[in-house]
Amino acid sequence: MSDALIDPLNPLCWLSALDSQHFPVLLDSCLPGAPFGRYSVVAAMPQRYFVVTTLQALEEWERQADGSYRLTNIQRGSVIAALSAIQSRVALPTKPNGGFNGGLIGLLNYDLGQLQQGVPLQDHRRQTLSRVIDMPLAWVGDYDHAVVIDHQEQRVLYIGDAAQWQPTLPPRDVAMASDTVVHTSLDQHQYEQRMQRLKDYIAAGDCYQVNLTRQFDAPWPNAPLATYARLRNATPMPFSAYLDLGNTQLLSLSPERFLRIADGQMETKPIKGTRPRSPDPKEDEALKQSLLQSTKDRAENLMIVDLLRNDLGRSAVPGSVKVPKLFDLESFANVHQLVSTVTATLSPGETPLGALLKAFPGGSITGAPKRRAMEIIAELEPHQRGPYCGSIFYQDVTGLLDSNILIRTMAIQDNHLWTWAGGGIVWDSETAAEFEETHDKIRSLLASLGLALP
Repeated sequence: MSDALIDPLNPLCWLSALDSQHFPVLLDSCLPGAPFGRYSVVAAMPQRYFVVTTLQALEEWERQADGSYRLTNIQRGSVIAALSAIQSRVALPTKPNGGFNGGLIGLLNYDLGQLQQGVPLQDHRRQTLSRVIDMPLAWVGDYDHAVVIDHQEQRVLYIGDAAQWQPTLPPRDVAMASDTVVHTSLDQHQYEQRMQRLKDYIAAGDCYQVNLTRQFDAPWPNAPLATYARLRNATPMPFSAYLDLGNTQLLSLSPERFLRIADGQMETKPIKGTRPRSPDPKEDEALKQSLLQSTKDRAENLMIVDLLRNDLGRSAVPGSVKVPKLFDLESFANVHQLVSTVTATLSPGETPLGALLKAFPGGSITGAPKRRAMEIIAELEPHQRGPYCGSIFYQDVTGLLDSNILIRTMAIQDNHLWTWAGGGIVWDSETAAEFEETHDKIRSLLASLGLALP
């Protein structure tokens, strides 16, 4: 590679430079021209970080002078309350930028939300899977150094000592994996059985909609950062992220915002309804119209909008919850999706992170009603979701919060790769179509790595 490829406006050049440091992270607005894709953030070496492994203990680790980390405190009691109260120690800049100004960047695993809803994790199911990912329930870093790339103004902003960093060459491409066998937690027959049980629950009135997912995993010896670069080039998405926790790396190409809070205004953008893209313009237009006119997809979307209106209402000024956009079409490289927007005003006394936790996990990836849907998910899915359907978020020192939903996401741990795909199931869902939708959502990601669907 030539030094000409070192581009300070390319976040991968900064991430490559920080790959050997502790806890590098990229919040990646890698979809050109997206209205919510102005800033990308690259950070590493937080001044401290917090780890949640149970609902009753929050560990705090402090950065030492030699760059290592030492456990300095364990806070007992409700970790949800403790997480909600975390405040960054980063100094507020005299002239804040419109993006990240230093502060908290973290991960909330779906399993945290499951336990928060009172639904136990079922560890006995692990024995049926080829490999199981092992991660904390939540991880939050307090980042005092960061590079912020303003894609609109084509400039680089520096937080803390990040001006001393130097970008390097982007990661080298990874080898294709044509001979690698991909395993799944649910084959077609098993999926059909779960669908029938799920429809029985719907018929009995237990629930209206449940998000049923499949897990895929395979050996993967390639470098995580190079893997992310390949995925990013193949399927750029506006809420992408890369987070390296040391023994585990998360690679997210998410199209979905979970919750944004700015100046006391909350916004969530649930996605429900998906169609694949076609290279043929006429067929692509037909697929788009099929989605826009689908009564089933609109019904699913509306159910989740109602659920999220309730979730935001838990942290909102009474009467402030609105739905400014319903059934909006958003098109990406590989899929068309139906997106709605729900807004509300944050209640005085509520923290942005506290509001995020009250709404977590996102209703678009659980179903309705939320708790009963999550109980059914725990019963029917033979895998714990872990990071999938969780969230990567930031809350900077100005109080600005933004977060994604971890769909179209991969995790790498101990030379093994995991990914997931699912969809919302309602009474009139067609089993074959729902099974194929899981393939539509994951096919392009796997194919970009040379992996085939099982």
